[in-house]
Amino acid sequence: SLLSEFGFIIPKGHSAFKRHIIEILEDGQNSLPDILREHVANAFHLHETLAKKRADLETSLTQHLKHHDACKKLEALEGVGPVNALGLYLSLGANGGNFKNGREASACIGLTPKQHSTGGRVTLLGISKKVGQKKLRSSL
Repeated sequence: SLLSEFGFIIPKGHSAFKRHIIEILEDGQNSLPDILREHVANAFHLHETLAKKRADLETSLTQHLKHHDACKKLEALEGVGPVNALGLYLSLGANGGNFKNGREASACIGLTPKQHSTGGRVTLLGISKKVGQKKLRSSL
């Protein structure tokens, strides 16, 4: 947004961001002040360093999960990657033995609606945004 103040529009996406920032920083004839150019270069360098560290952490996590049987089984589920497999394993345990059935396990995470039963009548109240594990639910 700071660069847009000087008329530089960068499209969405990591590759477009990287390409345009490099072009802006290398072009000495554009309207970007030199003092700001230095700060943008430092911020871009920090962004690239953090992106590399994130990729290294994801690679390390993937390597560790290859040796964990329960996480390998969870990762075999459709749409479950290494991060979700680890989150499910930490939430549900090795085999989910702490829960009577699948509904209880999914309620623990916050994937099923609240249930209120009285006199044989069952009422489903909707999924609450404040119950369960928000980060795991959103990544699933």
